[in-house]
Amino acid sequence: MKSGKIKLPSNSLEIIDLLKKESEGIFTKEVFEEFEKRAKANDKDVWSAIYQIMRDADSGKLIWALHNKLLSGIFYALSHIGDSQAYRIVINYIKSMDRGIPIGAIELVSGLLPSFSDIDVGELLELANSNDEYKSSFGVIALSKLLVENRLTEEEKLKLESILKNYKNTKHYLDDYVEGTLAYLEDSRTGVSFFETSDLESLISG
Repeated sequence: MKSGKIKLPSNSLEIIDLLKKESEGIFTKEVFEEFEKRAKANDKDVWSAIYQIMRDADSGKLIWALHNKLLSGIFYALSHIGDSQAYRIVINYIKSMDRGIPIGAIELVSGLLPSFSDIDVGELLELANSNDEYKSSFGVIALSKLLVENRLTEEEKLKLESILKNYKNTKHYLDDYVEGTLAYLEDSRTGVSFFETSDLESLISG
């Protein structure tokens, strides 16, 4: 099946049903590619489907343990769309989270955040410093990736370092992220590297 030959339904509920069927069977990336294409063209039915799926994820109607392919596909689609609207959907999902999700899902979503065009680093620092251990995990992992990509200012690096030096998270095992990021910050300051960049990038990307 070639990209561009897929025709999505025009009704948002039918679009959701199609995505669910695709994610429950053999994953067909062409369907999500067409989904992304129509979202970028501001198709109201596709955006209605996106918002409904995110509401269902937020309410617990869709959960990662049972709907991993569907939710992963939506977050990848949002990262490929990459605009401020898509970014805000992801951030609002994180901020409104009131239940735990698997660490693999946190790594996936937070790892995609740096791909958006309009990142608010201050907002990510606030997340990392949050008392909510689930929400803070997103901030820590996303900022670690931005650090490796050399996309943080010196002031932002200092703020991140201050957060991580006193960071405790009993919900998720983030010691490798915290220790690796602090070491990377120290190495960049002293010019001495105890890690190969590729090793640290591998750590951050999981």
